[in-house]
Amino acid sequence: MRDLILGLSLYYAFKTVGSLMRGMHQNRIMHIKKVVFLYLGLAASFLLAGFISQDFSLLIGKNQFGVISTALFFASNMLFIIAFSYFWHHSSKLHRLQAKEFLFFIGVIAAVFLWLHYLIINHIIPRVNILPISDKLLLLFNPISLALAFLLTLVIHPRYKAGVIRTPPWYLSSGVFMYFIGHMMMIYHHLRQESAILPFIYAFLMMMSSIYFLFGFFVASKKYRIRDA
Repeated sequence: MRDLILGLSLYYAFKTVGSLMRGMHQNRIMHIKKVVFLYLGLAASFLLAGFISQDFSLLIGKNQFGVISTALFFASNMLFIIAFSYFWHHSSKLHRLQAKEFLFFIGVIAAVFLWLHYLIINHIIPRVNILPISDKLLLLFNPISLALAFLLTLVIHPRYKAGVIRTPPWYLSSGVFMYFIGHMMMIYHHLRQESAILPFIYAFLMMMSSIYFLFGFFVASKKYRIRDA
């Protein structure tokens, strides 16, 4: 069901991209969104491919963190990073963040990197020493890249609150947040396997993530179809 929902979201993602590319928009923010939604659509494509590869690995009884699925997830994370960093940079001229928002960002960044330090030092590194160097680097950098993608979405809410953007980017950033939490829980469970309920929690979060992606791309396809949003 998760993959079907995410697959449907891709239809609306590239429908949105097509509308933005064909539109004659004078609004500066819409020119920014042309690039942002293109990369977000590509990121969602690699995310879906990663889930399909992971599902196939589980179906044949192999490790759910295989090299192919991890590489696809990593590619998805990098495209999310490009999309949100592009938005952050180019929309900064339209809205400047307040000092309290920067303090909030610093607090969240500190918490995320404390978690990454704990996860990587205590759980990932001790278990990847036997792997080839390419696989080892991929498994190490995948959670780091996902954390960076999540941190870059923090700019969305202030821009939304200031009226620079409307709901679609907010839905999509929420999808990345749900995916970030779910994926981190999935990694932790795979390495520790201490809780029987944890898989149900991260499966639910992954489902919610795909639903947010669907909402974001669907609403964008409607809002950006006729005029600036």
